[in-house]
Amino acid sequence: MPNIISASNPVYSNAQNTAINLDVLFEGFSEPIPFTATPHDTESYGIVLYNNALTGQYGTVEAYISPTQPTSTGTKTV
Repeated sequence: MPNIISASNPVYSNAQNTAINLDVLFEGFSEPIPFTATPHDTESYGIVLYNNALTGQYGTVEAYISPTQPTSTGTKTV
């Protein structure tokens, strides 16, 4: 299991709140990398990150915000 140095910016990654996006700094990396943690992750550290995020160890898990669709301007080219 890779050593987790820190994790931050937890945000639910779906409307069902079953996955959490985090910025995770693993030992051996110079900068945090995006990581999606789930309660049934195939890697044990994914489960650890998910559970720690739920308990607030990385701050409050922010609500999921669904992506918005681009809106049409209503103009047509002829």
